[in-house]
Amino acid sequence: MPMKKVYVETTVISDATALPTNDLTLVARQVATREWWAKAKGHFELFVSATVIREAGQGDAAASRRRLDALAGLAKLPLVDEVLALA
Repeated sequence: MPMKKVYVETTVISDATALPTNDLTLVARQVATREWWAKAKGHFELFVSATVIREAGQGDAAASRRRLDALAGLAKLPLVDEVLALA
């Protein structure tokens, strides 16, 4: 049975790679996202778009490096009109 395909958007990778915070709501979201991310590569075929890669590369240099490193090796979706409209 083929793996299910999942599109990873920028918020997922941002939460998965973010530094610790004191905001309990954010902590809960980060923990849940990190747990999902740790298991996802073995259970799903993960995809990103150039839009996600561009967004992940913005901002603080150390944070963007963590995000881009985490996205390395994921399949890239082509930027077709439907993807651009969604982005």
